[in-house]
Amino acid sequence: MSTSTRMEIDIPLQHIEPIETSSLPTLNQQQSDDNITMTMGHDELNDILANLNIDNLLENTNNIITENVTETIHRRGNHYMAATNHYTGLYTLGTFTFTCSHCRALHFLCEKNSRNVYSNCCKDGAVHLPPFDSYPEQLRVLFQDREFMENVRYYNNSFAFASLATNTINPPGRGPYVFKVQGEIRHYISNVSTNISNERRQYGNLYFLDTELANQLRSAGPQNRTELNRETVDVISNYMHSHNPFAQAYRFLKDVYQEQQHNNRQLTLELYINNNRARDINFRQYGAVQANEIAAVFISEDGRPPLDRCLHVYCRDNDQIIHELPYLSVNCDAMTYPLLHPRGEPGWQSGTAHQRRRGKLTQQYIVDAYVKIEQSRLQFITENQPRIRQEIFQGLIDYLDSRQLDVHYQPGNIFILPSTFIGSPRAFRQNYLDAMSIVTKHGKPDIFLTFTCNPVWPEIRNNLDTNQHSSNRPDFVSRVFKSKLKELIEDIDKRHVMGICVAYVYVIEFQKRGLPHAHMLIWLEGSDKILDSAAIDRLISAEFPDPITHPNLHELVKVHMLHGPCTAARCLDDEGQCSKQFPKSLREDTLYNSSGYPLYKRRPIEVPIHIGRRTVDNGWVVPYNAYLLEKYEAHINVEACSSIKSVKYLFKYIYKDLIELKLSCEL
Repeated sequence: MSTSTRMEIDIPLQHIEPIETSSLPTLNQQQSDDNITMTMGHDELNDILANLNIDNLLENTNNIITENVTETIHRRGNHYMAATNHYTGLYTLGTFTFTCSHCRALHFLCEKNSRNVYSNCCKDGAVHLPPFDSYPEQLRVLFQDREFMENVRYYNNSFAFASLATNTINPPGRGPYVFKVQGEIRHYISNVSTNISNERRQYGNLYFLDTELANQLRSAGPQNRTELNRETVDVISNYMHSHNPFAQAYRFLKDVYQEQQHNNRQLTLELYINNNRARDINFRQYGAVQANEIAAVFISEDGRPPLDRCLHVYCRDNDQIIHELPYLSVNCDAMTYPLLHPRGEPGWQSGTAHQRRRGKLTQQYIVDAYVKIEQSRLQFITENQPRIRQEIFQGLIDYLDSRQLDVHYQPGNIFILPSTFIGSPRAFRQNYLDAMSIVTKHGKPDIFLTFTCNPVWPEIRNNLDTNQHSSNRPDFVSRVFKSKLKELIEDIDKRHVMGICVAYVYVIEFQKRGLPHAHMLIWLEGSDKILDSAAIDRLISAEFPDPITHPNLHELVKVHMLHGPCTAARCLDDEGQCSKQFPKSLREDTLYNSSGYPLYKRRPIEVPIHIGRRTVDNGWVVPYNAYLLEKYEAHINVEACSSIKSVKYLFKYIYKDLIELKLSCEL
């Protein structure tokens, strides 16, 4: 009767130097945080003792262990396949209290770069901004008023000197406010017309009227969708006339005009605005901006303007000609957003350091600023085509030339948007080809994951002002989502919580209502690939968990992972059917389909679940991973990729702009 001998050797992990080799199947390995326990049978031990003397036993055993633990320790780590289990608690970024050593901007600790410094504020001290004066107290209190915050864009436009012209898009359905534009953004100012009706006066023309009449028109003007509070209008008006240099310049133009009328002199009056005021002057350090620093009134007997590059505003009868305000003008922001620049500060010196509440006006300002940056980049590309390797598509030009007699047009110049310009066809094409190169090497991806920002994450909720919504702070929401996405990528790529990741690609989009989300494709190593129904069930669920054993996960599925309700704005097609095919059919087990999409296990439940007026079952559950859902508490859709057809669809989906985008530039 044979007997077995059990031998246990504990070796601290810190003494093991991992190397690349294959594991030994005869060893039964058990891993803990501090040691490795090896178990061998009697025959294996005799074989070792027959070939080794006892003095070398520990050394050779250490070599065996060193080779064997490489896969599980060095590559897999303690978090390997953690996504097959549950996660306790919610992952948070910590407190928003860490400051940059240079500019004192607030950060989360995880926002440090690889050099252990904060660089997304002042580029580690490379960008120097002057200190900001405190925002005027009489205006600050207005931002605590709900009515003012709800109509802040109308209040701003009522006192603006320049208008913002663009094609705005209103997202369908209900939801938080979103400022969305399509195409270019332009800024205009108009001449001062002396004889137009008061009801038609807007922007700078209102400053030409008496204050009482101007405020009456502002509070009940046709340009506003709602009547504005007259007391609030008076507060803003008093401050603007006392401290804003543009308001003072328009008032001076009015005084000169009235003086000329009193003297019966018919001269051309012109307000010219200095677009070249020194950019290096610290206006806050040397005092408030003066009206004569940015504008002056010019009186001409022959009507000829001064020879300079200033912006001219004429004072004429029935003259409503508008002038475009250069988008990079130092005065553009101050004239368009007087509530953000009440003292007429230069535009580039304003921004995130204003310690006042953000709202709908902030959304417009951020979009406007981004479009200016994009326009500046496009202008550089246009003017530097030889440096960017301009290509002349002679065949296309010859084709257009051959048709010009029929369609009566001349072909324009062709400009190349390089792949470094995000959103250009070359950028999408390059990303798509990179992804397909990964498919060539590693085959189809194994997991398709969609990660959506949760607007009630504690990091967002705890840093909003009273009565402020996450939609009022798209800048901060994006920062939090970026940090959470970085942690998710660490989980997948470094910690291998879903298996050893050999490659991944992702794109970030913004939903119609403004929240960012990421689409990600993940490739797993051969031994971890999802090749059967059991592998799918280990990582993906499409059911409500047991509310008794997993109450927190059950609630998270109810909040984040249910589809619907189906509406025309969301998912209903022309026939009134859900375009996502919800609710799904119920079934007792998962069906793996190597040539199509898997059918997830969705068993019937005994007690229907009521959410508001809805009654739902497992047919409405969006597939998810319990570990990721519990850790991030957000909508994280996890799908298994089963076929090459699904791969093509997924790449088309995440890079859909490559197909939809058609750019035409005729100059």
